[in-house]
Amino acid sequence: MKRMVPLLGSVFLVPSLSCVPPPENSGDCPLDDFQRGLIAEVITELLEDALWVTEMTHDLEQGSSLSLIGVNQAYRTTAFLVGECTEPQEFDPFCETAALPPTEEQEPFWQTRDRCGQLACESAGIRLSTVYMTMWPRTNPDDRHVFTYATDDPPGNAAYDPNPFITWRVDETEPDTVLFDSSFEFHLTVTPTGNEAIELGYQGRYQAAKENDEIVELSLTVSFPSLLDGREVRGLLTLGDPDQIAGTISVDDEEVATFTRDPGTQPGFVWSKACGGRTHP
Repeated sequence: MKRMVPLLGSVFLVPSLSCVPPPENSGDCPLDDFQRGLIAEVITELLEDALWVTEMTHDLEQGSSLSLIGVNQAYRTTAFLVGECTEPQEFDPFCETAALPPTEEQEPFWQTRDRCGQLACESAGIRLSTVYMTMWPRTNPDDRHVFTYATDDPPGNAAYDPNPFITWRVDETEPDTVLFDSSFEFHLTVTPTGNEAIELGYQGRYQAAKENDEIVELSLTVSFPSLLDGREVRGLLTLGDPDQIAGTISVDDEEVATFTRDPGTQPGFVWSKACGGRTHP
């Protein structure tokens, strides 16, 4: 294995996408207050991660990102490859906490956890950027395990089983065009204090294209297969014109919320009347 050139690696405190429950609904909404808030947070955080990767990837510079749910923590990095990918090749993983000198003070959240990245070349012109989080002192990307933490919003606890892990694929085989792709699957349980556990596992796919460093195509599909027993909960976002990202959340093909993200504005969901009829966040 070869070493990745560590480069710019940072932990970001991200603005909380509050999942304080919306007002009580009329009783016809299939999603309860906590479920609605958490779904909105998952989709919004995934979109922000994907946009960071897409916007921060240029030439030999590679953006990577992974956000946690229910707490203001994300690992967003920018790394520089030593050269173009010409053949399959894997670089050593790099973990932030493990790399710190023992005398350097660490943020409390990361004193018992770590956040890591690994670059690889799939083939000529195609590279992979993996981001994952671990319980300290584990650092190996193949050492999958339960990752736990206390949540702030909603107050309670969360457990990823196994630990959060995502790979971003970047295809630069065509001139002036960069294709982005990530298929992801997270097994997450959130337990609000005094309430039952919410099976928030989510999976889906992100695809985008840049031409001459401008995003021209984008789609994000997210499903929550364990949230409502026997029912399909799904979010779909796409890039519109001009530069607006829009989408919906549906339950069994029935739309329960719409989403918009305009350049320079706070993204938000508007829930149907049956689901509270308010904007989130």
